[in-house]
Amino acid sequence: MSLLQMSISGGVMIFVVCIIRVLGLNRLPKKTFPVLWELVLVRLLIPYSIPASFSIYSILSRILFQFELSPNALAKNVLSAVSDHEMEIADPAAASDYVMEMADPAVTPIWKHLELSPLWAIWMAGVFLCAVSFLFFYIRCIREFRTALPAEHKNAGQWIKEHPITRSISVRQLNGIMSPLTYGIFHPVILMPKTTDWDDTKQLKYMLEHEFVHIQRWDGLTKLILIGALCIHWFNPLVWLLFFLFNRDMELVCDETVVQRFGEGAKAAYALSLIRMEETKSGLAPLCNNFSKHAIQERIESIMKIKKATIFTSVAAIMLTICIAALFATSKADFGGGEESGTLEQLLKEYEKYDIVMKHGTMYYKDEPVRYFLDGYEFGDGGVVSRYQYHNEKGTVDVHTIYPNTQNEDGSTTLFGDIISIEPYSKEEFQARVFSNEPSLEAVTDTAATTEAAANGKKEEAIFVEEPLEMEATSHMAYADGEATAGGTTFQEIFASYEKYGITYEERADDSHSIRNVYFNGKLVKKFIDNNQDGSFSFESSDGGTIMVQTVYDGNGKLAGVKAY
Repeated sequence: MSLLQMSISGGVMIFVVCIIRVLGLNRLPKKTFPVLWELVLVRLLIPYSIPASFSIYSILSRILFQFELSPNALAKNVLSAVSDHEMEIADPAAASDYVMEMADPAVTPIWKHLELSPLWAIWMAGVFLCAVSFLFFYIRCIREFRTALPAEHKNAGQWIKEHPITRSISVRQLNGIMSPLTYGIFHPVILMPKTTDWDDTKQLKYMLEHEFVHIQRWDGLTKLILIGALCIHWFNPLVWLLFFLFNRDMELVCDETVVQRFGEGAKAAYALSLIRMEETKSGLAPLCNNFSKHAIQERIESIMKIKKATIFTSVAAIMLTICIAALFATSKADFGGGEESGTLEQLLKEYEKYDIVMKHGTMYYKDEPVRYFLDGYEFGDGGVVSRYQYHNEKGTVDVHTIYPNTQNEDGSTTLFGDIISIEPYSKEEFQARVFSNEPSLEAVTDTAATTEAAANGKKEEAIFVEEPLEMEATSHMAYADGEATAGGTTFQEIFASYEKYGITYEERADDSHSIRNVYFNGKLVKKFIDNNQDGSFSFESSDGGTIMVQTVYDGNGKLAGVKAY
């Protein structure tokens, strides 16, 4: 997952949590919101996500598909402004993949879109400035905190005895602050103002209890992680909003916990203690937890509206947290044919042992850039059965896989077994290969392309096969008279099953060879693909064509129609 993808998906979660916060701040337990913010931190800091069909990104993809907004159509709309400015799009299919990639957190290298570019330098400069700023404040805090003196009043010592914890806590006094604050993680220190009235036991117990809750919740460590996320995503304004709201909600959680520990009768006295403290703070402590200053009015209103948690509100908070995690912390799962993106990675690893490697979106065979790569079979009549195809107009070598010729007892052939080798096409085959100049309109298959691919005219198409295909050895081959061996199956017979969905097949003789074309509702089809439960069938019209057509199957694996792209 790229850094930009992490930031975008994290920003979406921040926006959603902000809406929930506005609507439910005084209706849900305050502990709900720090948990939601922590989910956002996970999304911002961990460059991996779990593909899920219930992800919001999967749902949106299905909606787009339902309304016939394929990734290519979506990219066409998004990039229409580019065309208006007369800028050439080398490969719309690759560009569409990039648009969808930015909208969905798929698994890609984290620095993929920043590596060796000016953006990388700008981002690093921002990270450095943010980190140095926070470090400056931290050093400034530590220097001043070291001047604090131990609180020697008996009430301070008594409070420490009544609040045992595995970590050692100390209470100290510091001149120059007007409200309590806590700093330190493994050896936390509660700093009290020099003017603290140690004999005012009621206000004292509220202040110390509030800081003790911060310590119990490890808020100091949480704040360090929050600052780390802010430094990494400094360019995202929503992450800055996360920083300020998360700090506020830490205070609100502590307020709620204090009221729950002392009873609802303490709400008025506790709120009054906040007001009496005169909302002034030193401004020293971006790495500390403070008793006051964060939106005092919001805190007082929240304190007065605190209610005892019910089973309903607790269950609602739990269900809400689970739903947010399920919908927004996961990534899009593939549907409608095709494997998950991990399958493509698995294929590329399989090719590596045969000297095929992918570097920055470009495929190489023995360090030579590949123009065309086919993992599968192609036939002289235009038929293709493949697991994976790659095309880069600037490549200098064409290569293909070699599979064993496995004949089954029933007369069929297993097309995809273990790869024997990957070899280049002959010089004659390389020179004879002609690529269509028509715009690339991809079918709904797994497609992988980078921004470099979009700029350089590279195209990758993968038709993944879960099980080895068992098909008649010559089922995709026909002679000039239209007759085929292996049971006498002809292209006319193959395409007859699609006729009720607007598919027609036409064959005519041209000098010494046959011209074979497929039409969909009268339009010439560039490529026809049928990925069914028995395997994969692909056909390309001899005269080119402008549309791609793919079959559509229902949940029971029954042919339901065809769809053009």
